[in-house]
Order: sequence, then structure tokens, then C-alpha cells
Amino acid sequence: AVKGTQRVEMDWLGDLASTYDQWITERPTEAKLTTSVSFNLIADATAQCIAKAKGSDKRGWGVWDALPPLRLVIWGLLSTPIVDRWLEFLDSTFGHGTDVPTLLKKLSIDQLLFGPWLLALFLVYVGAFDSVTTKYRFRSTFDGLGRNVVHGTLAGIAYWLPVTICMFTLVPRSFRLLLLSVTGLVYNTFLSLWVSGQASERDKKKEE
Repeated sequence: AVKGTQRVEMDWLGDLASTYDQWITERPTEAKLTTSVSFNLIADATAQCIAKAKGSDKRGWGVWDALPPLRLVIWGLLSTPIVDRWLEFLDSTFGHGTDVPTLLKKLSIDQLLFGPWLLALFLVYVGAFDSVTTKYRFRSTFDGLGRNVVHGTLAGIAYWLPVTICMFTLVPRSFRLLLLSVTGLVYNTFLSLWVSGQASERDKKKEE
């Protein structure tokens, strides 16, 4: 009975993977954007649940903020094509090999150049979004931007390095963005909590 259950589960996962592979092959842009946006929404919902459970969001479970998920949805629409083109660039420049020299080149340029640049772009985007939707001053975004990028990059490398190694060595190209979206669920939840925490600190300073 156990083997039969496992076989059904494997068949279900296989069918799901096949369906996704067909979707991303026939409608790549739609599939990639939908995947990214969906997991970003889950990440923000998770972040808001954590904030309420910890008591840092004292508005109660009946009140939810609509701006953070909207912020992540727009970011997903903007960043997904960038990440997709970046992965294509790495493959076209360094090849598809999984040998150590090729892997080290990809990992180095991805983690030490693209990662910090994308994080800086995200923080500037958040500042621009908040300046439009709240009374936040956009120029304040650049106060401590370099420090935030360095700290975020160092923390991100520990998380993304094994993910990136797995992506370049084990995961088919059509499933790379799905892997990044699934694993990015944890990272984007952290980013949502971080950004929300900074906003709360700004509000407290204004009250003082």
C-alpha cells in the first residue's frame, strides 16, 4: 500500500512537472511572470503573518496591508525578465558545462556582481515605490544604501550559493526560474520583513 501511494505521488509530480514544462515552452513569458508574481505574493503574505504573530504588527489579523504585496508584484514583473536574461547571458558567455572552472566563473560573477546590483536596484525601487504611495522622501533611500547592500549580499550569499550551484548543475534550464521562485520564497519573506521593519523605524522616529 505504501509503495502504491508513493507511485501515485510520483506520477502526480511527474504530470505536474510535464504540464509546467509544456507551459513554459509554449508561453515562456506568461509562465515565468506568473510563477514569480505568485511566489512573491506568498512571500509577502508569509511576512505579514510572521509580523502579526510576533506582535510587531499590532493591527490584528483582520487588517492586512495591500501596498507591500503590490510592491512585490510590480517588482516580480520588473525583475523576472532581468534575471531570465542574466541566466541566458551566463550560459552564452561561459557555456552550459558543469565542470569546476565553468561553475566557479558563473558563481563568482553571479554572486559578487549581479547579486549586489540586483539588491541595490530592489532597494532603490522600494524607495521609489514608497515615495509615490506614502510620504517617504526618495532621497533618504541612499542613506546607508551601500551598507545595506553589503550586509544583504553577505547574508544572501550563504543562502543563494548552494541554490545557485544546484541550479547550474542539476536543474533543467526550463525549471531554473521555478527553482529561484520557490527558494526565493524564504529570501523574499526576509526582504519583506526587513523593508517593513525599516518603515516601522521611520514611523517611530517621526512620532518622536
